[in-house]
Amino acid sequence: MAGTQPQPSTLWLRGEVDKFIEEFEKEYKAQKYKTNLESERRMRKLLKNFNKEVIRPYVDSTLKREPEPTVDGRPVPF
Repeated sequence: MAGTQPQPSTLWLRGEVDKFIEEFEKEYKAQKYKTNLESERRMRKLLKNFNKEVIRPYVDSTLKREPEPTVDGRPVPF
């Protein structure tokens, strides 16, 4: 890489995905050897909310970013 720093939205996404994976693995372990209806409900809720809690905020934050600089309509290489 050319020494560029990741965007704040990328760092946020990485942190949120890490939290999601941690919660997912915790629930998965709870379900691995037994049937637990409450754990299954928590897992469904966790999976269902992934788009709303992680993907949508990331997309929204990246859409609000300033456009990359261009010269004569072409992106400026960094």
